[in-house]
Amino acid sequence: FTRDQFSDSLAMGTFSGQSLVSKIILPRATSQILTAGETSLNFRGKYLQLGLKYRRVDPDYKSMGAYYFQTDVEQWLFSPSFSSKNRKWFLSGSIGRERNNLYHQRPVTTTRLIGSANLNWNASRNFGLNAQYSNFGISQNPLASNLSDTTLLEQIAQNFSLVPRVNWQGHGSSHSLSWILSYNALADFSESILYQADLKTWMNSLNYNLSLSQNHWSFQTNLFYRSLSTQNGLIKSQGLGLGIQKMLADKKLQIQARGHYYRNHLEDDNAGYTYRLMLESTYRFRSGLRVYLRWQHLRNISPGNSFSQDFTEQIGTSGLQFQF
Repeated sequence: FTRDQFSDSLAMGTFSGQSLVSKIILPRATSQILTAGETSLNFRGKYLQLGLKYRRVDPDYKSMGAYYFQTDVEQWLFSPSFSSKNRKWFLSGSIGRERNNLYHQRPVTTTRLIGSANLNWNASRNFGLNAQYSNFGISQNPLASNLSDTTLLEQIAQNFSLVPRVNWQGHGSSHSLSWILSYNALADFSESILYQADLKTWMNSLNYNLSLSQNHWSFQTNLFYRSLSTQNGLIKSQGLGLGIQKMLADKKLQIQARGHYYRNHLEDDNAGYTYRLMLESTYRFRSGLRVYLRWQHLRNISPGNSFSQDFTEQIGTSGLQFQF
């Protein structure tokens, strides 16, 4: 990645593969060469599954188009899961460790203990329930061991969600109704007030999905409510979402469109509104290759006295996935 393409160029020297590298990049005084990667190893048995994942992203790595990419992070994650013989119960969990300061350039190193549990219960053909809980702990330690304050940051992030669902079949159609209730909390136990934070989020969403098997159409709608408690006050959002999807070319091509509209409030004052539009197309090859294109438009409009500002975002994404 080059921050300024007009900065002075640098001599590459002589090494194996120089001719190929010089066709890709011309190093300059503002150039960086950084790496990012993720790999996983998975085992699948009849009732037991085990997974091990490793992820590393160098500090200041540029993703060249991704909307958000966390850098300076290394993560190990172990994920076991179990299922009952009648497939009505499914239990999974994960535990791992994450750290930053990979190049020892920061004054402190932050480590996280990652843990989660998930329970899925299929009571019958028409009713099911999913419950999930996660608890992440964050601690921050200085590099110099002679500092008297050995813990600069200590936070606990918790998440709980409950999703009951009902499914039923009609003549040439299938229906699904679900309710999503989730709670997120961030508690800060740091002694320094510079890092203290106390955030609580409640979210409710009622979702309905209709699928027509004969012509391969599907439709989605949802009602949404969220409340976020912060130091600035209580932020509330409520709105509506609509979606439509069509399968073509013997179900190899999928085209979908989604839209969401939210009204925002800070305490009891109007804070404007937000709408989001998304278009996506996906093609699946027989070889296991999947190609997709996605475009998103986000618009936020706020009054002059609101906590947020007017902005517009245009996001385009393309990708390749291969399963074997």
